Amino acid sequence: MGSRLPPLLGALIAALAATGAAAAPPADCTYAIHVDTALVLDGTLTCVPGVTGFTVVEPATDLYLDLDWAEGETATTGRFRLDLGTFAAKENDRDSAQRLGRSVLATGGAWLLRPLGVLPATIDVTVTTDPGVTFATGLARHGAGYRLSSADLRFAGYSAFGKVDVHPMPYRDSDGNPAQVDLAILDGDLDLPREDIVAWARDSLDAAVAFWHGLPAPRVMVALLPRPGRGGVPFGRVMSGGGVSVMVLVGQHATPRDLADDWVFIHEMIHVGQPFVRDGMWFTEGQATYLEPLIRVRWKRQTEADMWREFVTRMPGGVAVIERTGMQHGGWRGMYYGGAVLMMLADITLRRASQGRIGVENCFRGAGRELGPSSSRHSLRALVEACDRAVGSPVMAEVVARYGMQAGTLDLEAIWRDLGVAWDGTTLTLDDTAPLAWVRRSMIRGGPDPKES
Repeated sequence: MGSRLPPLLGALIAALAATGAAAAPPADCTYAIHVDTALVLDGTLTCVPGVTGFTVVEPATDLYLDLDWAEGETATTGRFRLDLGTFAAKENDRDSAQRLGRSVLATGGAWLLRPLGVLPATIDVTVTTDPGVTFATGLARHGAGYRLSSADLRFAGYSAFGKVDVHPMPYRDSDGNPAQVDLAILDGDLDLPREDIVAWARDSLDAAVAFWHGLPAPRVMVALLPRPGRGGVPFGRVMSGGGVSVMVLVGQHATPRDLADDWVFIHEMIHVGQPFVRDGMWFTEGQATYLEPLIRVRWKRQTEADMWREFVTRMPGGVAVIERTGMQHGGWRGMYYGGAVLMMLADITLRRASQGRIGVENCFRGAGRELGPSSSRHSLRALVEACDRAVGSPVMAEVVARYGMQAGTLDLEAIWRDLGVAWDGTTLTLDDTAPLAWVRRSMIRGGPDPKES
């Protein structure tokens, strides 16, 4: 039974909490930015006296920027004008800015200036627009605007400007707190009705949120970019500096079948749920490569046979890297499916030891709860250790040490036989009498999260 605080004590605690929130340190810089119908940004910059100037993060920005600033006794101030629309049309670079009709998608480093002299500096940003111009961003909300660190500017996520259709989609995080995805569809032609695109996006988000047992970040912006002349869903990327944002390209001629068969959207949403790890890209890409087909099978987006056919035909290329150098030294070649092999080994080991109750997903859900989503940055070692803490066993550390950090021999054919997966080059069959067929079924079925059991 809960207890109630005496009224005076409750009021005192509430007052202290309010005082603490009000006493949060002010930002080192405030940027007030207005976007006009031509997608030109006019900004006013006000920073603490220690700031000694401003610089661009994306070098190409300098070609489209006018900047004046001055140091004063009480503040360093400046004004800038950035022709973002022309910049995006000329550069057309997914790493900086790209223009789609009357809209622009830009990374934070393409339109936000880095203050000098205070490292790192906290930056508060407010954005206003002319009528008919929409602004959507993955930057973290703070008060009436957004806050980020200058250290995040190099990796700062996507923002959309101009003719953008925004569809707010409420969810809950893994603790039951309110969370939200802002689906932003940029300008461009699509053969399919917009409501079909929104329904597909919502279904993909639902699948990922169900896997993570909640939206893994408080707020995510997903930008869908119509790609002229293309079909399908050709590309996606997560950017997570200062917040979490996802870019997904959708072909102009994408069909309902293309959307039903898509794997890109869910792959990127797996990345959203894990910290950014610069010293182990093979690990995070292998994780998404392994989990994405499992999620699609569980969500009835593909068959179990399709998933195993993908694995038995693609994983041997990853095993070649494991046996030659180990994943950490293998470079990009074989990174995705080599990493996926290690995830599968950890999954099999965990399910065998727990009679199918615990799998690799529990490892990753726990790591995400401890370390945070993709907007946080950690080492590979920290992620592996958090993963193992979540399941109470050093399974992932042992797999990474044996096959990730050094070359190791791996009999993939024996794994397929034990799981009851047979491929003759044309036909895939599943044998439910195989010794580990029950593990295979457990991998497909999934299980409850021990935290919630």
